[in-house]
Amino acid sequence: MKSKEKTKHELVREISSLQKQIIKLLKLAPTLKDKKKESQGSRRKLEERVECRTSAERMINRQLHNEIEQRKQAERATQDARMYAESIVDTVREPLLILGGDLIIISASRSFYQSFKVKSDVTEGQHIYELGNRQWDIPKLRELLEDILPKTTSFDNFEVEHSFPDIGKRIMLLNARKIHQKANRTQLILLAIEDITERRILEEKFKTLASHDV
Repeated sequence: MKSKEKTKHELVREISSLQKQIIKLLKLAPTLKDKKKESQGSRRKLEERVECRTSAERMINRQLHNEIEQRKQAERATQDARMYAESIVDTVREPLLILGGDLIIISASRSFYQSFKVKSDVTEGQHIYELGNRQWDIPKLRELLEDILPKTTSFDNFEVEHSFPDIGKRIMLLNARKIHQKANRTQLILLAIEDITERRILEEKFKTLASHDV
């Protein structure tokens, strides 16, 4: 009988304890809900941040891709323009040099190589005064390129007389033009060279003959 009563007492205590725990859980339920909401809100904010970051990365990647494509197109256009310009330069009968703003030779016409007995591999990329063991380091040419041309956009019939090691004395008329490239903000100088040596020799002969006739 006592064991049965004891069992009942134990059951009562257990039920009472369970009731207290249930009451505590019921009291904590709003807090748990709030925490769950906070957790969901934090997760949602994190997802939004990840989404924003992903969107920003996609935008940056698109911008980089567009910039790379534009650069490639510009390089192709520059290369095409260079090839086109070189094809035109090669058709010019007179020797012609294309110089950068720093007086580095970018390219030269076929007639230049033929007339002055030089090769392209030792011409392009050279400073004009360094060309051919400094045979183009001519005071009159320096005057044209450093003093006269910077003050104007062009100059015609600038006479230069010089003796070259391989081809001898030459009398030349230099015609220079400055060209500004808006695409890459650089400056080019076109330097055309007209060899008038034979013409001057004939003129001197005519003068001599005329003086004898008189």
